[in-house]
Amino acid sequence: MRNGFIYVITKYAVRLGYYTNLVELFKWIFGCLTKDSKRTYKNFAIDIFIILKWVFVLGIWIKGYNSSLLTIFTLYLIWTNLFTYFYYHFWNAKRIEEIEHGQRRFINLVIAFSFSNICFAYLYSLPYKENFIMDKGFESKFSFLMYSSFNSLFSDYNFISSADQIGSILTATQLTITFVFVSILLTKTIPE
Repeated sequence: MRNGFIYVITKYAVRLGYYTNLVELFKWIFGCLTKDSKRTYKNFAIDIFIILKWVFVLGIWIKGYNSSLLTIFTLYLIWTNLFTYFYYHFWNAKRIEEIEHGQRRFINLVIAFSFSNICFAYLYSLPYKENFIMDKGFESKFSFLMYSSFNSLFSDYNFISSADQIGSILTATQLTITFVFVSILLTKTIPE
C-alpha cells in the first residue's frame, strides 16, 4: 500500500469499469479472430462498436422508444463512453504517441463527446421529459438536441429548462461529464 488505500480502491474500481465495458468485449472477440494484426482487428471492433451505439441511440430516439431498460442501457452507454476515454487517455497512457494513433484518439474523443450529447438529448426528450419545462413550439427532438448541445458547452438554451431536482441533476451530470472530456483533452494537449 505504498500509494495509500484510496489509490488501491480506485485502481480496483477502474479495473471493474474496464471489465464491465462492452467495447472491451468487442475488442476481445475481434482480437481472437486473428493471430496476425490484433491491433487492426481491435481498431475495427472499436469502429463497429461506435457505429452500433450511435445507431442504437438514434434509433430508439427517432422511433420514440422509452422504457426503464432503454434508459438504464443509455445511462450505461454514457458511463462507458466516458470511462473509455478516461481509461485510454489518462489512466492507461503508457506509450509515446504516434501521429496516426494520436489523431485517431482525438477523432474518437470528438465522436464520444458528440455521442454523449445525443444520449442526453434522448434522456431529456423521452424518459425525463416531464422533468423539463419547454416553451411552446420547442418540444421537438431537435430542440432537446439543441438543449443538450448548449448545455455541454456551458451555455444556456432559453427555450428549455429544468422543472425539478431530477432535471437539474441530469443537467448537472451532463455538465460534469463535459468537464471530464475537456479535462482529458487539456491534459493531453498542454505540454508537461
